[in-house]
Amino acid sequence: MDDFRSDDAFLILSDMEGVSGIIDDRLLSGSFWKCYGRYLLIIKRVAEEPASWSMIKRYVEAVDKPISDSNLALLIRNLVDNGFLAKIDNKYKIEDPILTYAVRSREIKL
Repeated sequence: MDDFRSDDAFLILSDMEGVSGIIDDRLLSGSFWKCYGRYLLIIKRVAEEPASWSMIKRYVEAVDKPISDSNLALLIRNLVDNGFLAKIDNKYKIEDPILTYAVRSREIKL
């Protein structure tokens, strides 16, 4: 197997930028998140680093408004069930590196 070269890294990064652009255009657009803004808040928080349930709750309430424990649990469970988040060692993280890249590399307005 050939060694990993710098032009390989460039191709991977180019692909990530292209795919993250599609994610940005379709999923992270303002109109989509008007209905699903709290999902985005959770994803934004977890994209920075794995976060516990209480860390996510504090973030959502600091940025938006109070949220009930049951509502937050439902939102997080939906994100886990649909493959956006995974729970590892009592912290949630984004499993897909392209989604993480897309969220981190773009300014997302709610």
